[in-house]
Amino acid sequence: MVSGFTFNSVHSKNKYIKSIKSNRILVAERKHSYVSIPHSDNVILLSDNSKQPFTLPIECLIEIPNGKSIFEVGRELDTWLTTENWSQLIFDDDSNYYYEAISISSITVDELRRKWSNEITLEFLCKPTMKVVGT
Repeated sequence: MVSGFTFNSVHSKNKYIKSIKSNRILVAERKHSYVSIPHSDNVILLSDNSKQPFTLPIECLIEIPNGKSIFEVGRELDTWLTTENWSQLIFDDDSNYYYEAISISSITVDELRRKWSNEITLEFLCKPTMKVVGT
């Protein structure tokens, strides 16, 4: 269980969010191209050792605070998650490293209205290589 994360220089707890599950990728998939050889069972591997960007879903618990409407919270989340450039995505349990990420989430009113389940999934598109914080 992950306690939280920082995105766009703001910790998730400041946006009423607690992360509950994230299947983070530590080593991204490599890009490979293959060329089939006609009339043969062989292929030629064309690789430049580059890696694929990936989508990172984070399952979260969200609490709508007293005195705030779901619409206010949704708009706050939108302001926090909307960036024009890549932002650092840092998880509390691995705080020396970060992903360069951009939010690709959509949040519906129905997700925020569910009284029986206050879970939402935030999705980020991440560059394939983690970086050291402060470099």
